[in-house]
Amino acid sequence: MKSFSNDGSLLVKAPPRDPEMHYSLIGCTCAPAFQFEDFEMAKRSELLSINSAPKPFIEYLTYAD
Repeated sequence: MKSFSNDGSLLVKAPPRDPEMHYSLIGCTCAPAFQFEDFEMAKRSELLSINSAPKPFIEYLTYAD
C-alpha cells in the first residue's frame, strides 16, 4: 500500500506480502503489567465494523478472519 486519498479509498496497492519474509511491529501499552494471556489482537471484521472508511488500509494490514 503506497497511498490513500482523503476519503480512505485505495490509490496504489503493493503486491501481497509473504508472511515468511515480512513482519509487523505492533505495540501494546498495559498497566500495571503486560500479561500475554490477556492480549487480544483486533480482528479485521471488528475493525471494519467500527470504521469502514479505511477499509483498504485495514485489509492490507490485517489477516482475514
